[in-house]
Amino acid sequence: MSCKEFVGLLFAARDVAHSAHLNTRSYAKHVALNGFYDGVIDLADKFAEAYQGRYGLIGAVSMPQVKKSANILEFIEGSLKDVEAMRYKVCDKNDTPLQNIIDEIVGLYLSTIYKLKFLASGNRDGIVTPTHGLAVCWRKRGLHRHCRIYVHVACWPAGRPRDLHDRCLRPRG
Repeated sequence: MSCKEFVGLLFAARDVAHSAHLNTRSYAKHVALNGFYDGVIDLADKFAEAYQGRYGLIGAVSMPQVKKSANILEFIEGSLKDVEAMRYKVCDKNDTPLQNIIDEIVGLYLSTIYKLKFLASGNRDGIVTPTHGLAVCWRKRGLHRHCRIYVHVACWPAGRPRDLHDRCLRPRG
């Protein structure tokens, strides 16, 4: 595995993430993917420059053919597996400066996977962030008429949230 193929994989992941970012209707996915495609390109550049500083110019970057996937989370998880499989083929284990940059790349992938799995709307773990910026619970699924926020009042932290309207805390009849 050459450096230019490794960097090409990161460029391809950036392109797919940017496309999904522009086509999602989920604000959480939009933000998570924005962070990913901005971050991965910076880290790919950082890696390529450090690699070239150690080993010389890498030449033209070759981008792999990307498998089409309707699910961006599955794509990013698959791309992460490719990155982890290539890391010791691209440079030696003992080349710690380059391996540290790859660690940063893996960290970005893992952070993005976390955001897509647990912070994007429609998750099944019960926590969402409504427009008021307060975490609410879906467990009791009480839809409040006024602001249409799913809330389980017993799950609020000690005390009542001050910036949520009084009428939003009344249970639906």
